[in-house]
Amino acid sequence: MDKNLFFSTRTLNGPYNYIVRSSKKNFEDKCQKKLDFYFFKIEKFLSIDIYYFFILNILKIFFKKNFLDLKYKNLDLSIHVLSQTYKNQLSYKNNFYFYINFIVSFYHACKILNSLNKVPRNIDAAYIDHGMYINGVIFQFFFKKKIVVYSNNLPKGLFKLKNNKKNRNFIYGDFLKFQTVYNLNKNQKNKSIQSLKKIIYQGKIFHWLKKTKYKKSNKKYLNYTHVIYAHSFTDAQLIYGYDGFLNMKDWLIFTLEELLKNKKNKILLKAHPNFYNKSMGQESLIDKIVFDLVKKKFSHFTNLTILDKPLKNFELLKKINKKSILISHHSNALLEGIYFGFKCISSSKTFWDSSKLNLTNTWFESYDYSILLKKKWNYLKFSEPKHFYSVLYDFLVNDYHIGGKKYFWTLVNKILKVKNSNKAYNIQKYGRFSKPKSNIFKKIIKKLSHNIEEV
Repeated sequence: MDKNLFFSTRTLNGPYNYIVRSSKKNFEDKCQKKLDFYFFKIEKFLSIDIYYFFILNILKIFFKKNFLDLKYKNLDLSIHVLSQTYKNQLSYKNNFYFYINFIVSFYHACKILNSLNKVPRNIDAAYIDHGMYINGVIFQFFFKKKIVVYSNNLPKGLFKLKNNKKNRNFIYGDFLKFQTVYNLNKNQKNKSIQSLKKIIYQGKIFHWLKKTKYKKSNKKYLNYTHVIYAHSFTDAQLIYGYDGFLNMKDWLIFTLEELLKNKKNKILLKAHPNFYNKSMGQESLIDKIVFDLVKKKFSHFTNLTILDKPLKNFELLKKINKKSILISHHSNALLEGIYFGFKCISSSKTFWDSSKLNLTNTWFESYDYSILLKKKWNYLKFSEPKHFYSVLYDFLVNDYHIGGKKYFWTLVNKILKVKNSNKAYNIQKYGRFSKPKSNIFKKIIKKLSHNIEEV
């Protein structure tokens, strides 16, 4: 009889040498059995049924209403294909490039479907990386088969999804959301606020913030009615689901157009600091190009100011009117805004579950978003403090998440005695610690395997 298998979308290279091995060990220890690795390989050619599925659906996509209706059996492909499509800057250039990239992404998804149909049946558990893109199809495949899935993605750390839920249409982003309302004591609340302050004033915790060279500004921003936070246009579009907008460019343009209909509104658009972060590489370059397209489209409006430089959020928040309305799709910048006493608007598709946690004024579709944008400050609600503290605690204090002591890169850094957390993302440089037989390597795997969050 064949030995049971541990499926992985990643081979044992770089940081995944730690992540995949520790995930496998966690399962083996829990179930008291040994597994062999099965590394996923994508077949080059489509089977007849997948080929016909591809051809038939290609004809549909030239109607926008069908973008979100790509389904193969019980697997929803739409948001994963779209997210992959928008990683390419040219998808924003014109419809021709968009459809080309969409077809390429859809064909890639079909190759994945074809390859999944050929995986062995004796798979007990799986590690899946980057489930917000095409790999989200693989996630759905194993989730619906009730197979234990491991993954890692912000705002969580390394987690294990023990599938005992009914067969519902969950997507990868659903398991990244914070859902719990905690009864926190005074000490826990203080700890949550202190962690937030580390981000606000010191730029700590989030490693990517450290590479941004922020500018100073002596300008006053007192008279603005609305402040809008731009998002990345390439990174994880639709990660938390569809809310009326296919990408962050469409959302931003819609927001500006709706607000600018009222000439009494005075609007400030803040660029994302990562647009100016060279360490982000090609991603920041593409984001800046798309942002410049938006700037050009609205350059003639006199009641719109575009803050096109990296300014720390608290530097802005301390200068604007307290009755300015903060608007974001899903940015953690709103947590800072709530802390400083602002009313905020955000999507229902964000990293906290808006059906359980009331932090912002929320929309579900573009229609109710339009209504929300027309509301004056007096008719909007503040965040519920208990819910705000709960999200802060989960996000920044929870042992397993980015600010916690059990966060997987924190554990690796501690063992390797690395002070600069940025280096954890280049862990492949620590070649002498990547050999399975070395004592330090074994220590890392053991430590990580014992500190995986169960979701």
